[in-house]
Amino acid sequence: MKDAIKTMADNALRTIVLAYKELKSGEDLTSKDRLGVFDVETKDLTCIAIFGINDILRAEVPDAVK
Repeated sequence: MKDAIKTMADNALRTIVLAYKELKSGEDLTSKDRLGVFDVETKDLTCIAIFGINDILRAEVPDAVK
């Protein structure tokens, strides 16, 4: 999976991973890591798909960044 993501990133594609998790009764849904991400969202996920999206630079972007 990491190789697929790296290949997409090397080709300037934005990568999105689609995953799911079956929640167990009594699972902790409140704990967060130091960045504010819920712990339950970062562990024991099952990957369904990895998408590589070509994010085309729109004409108005360079001027907006200035």
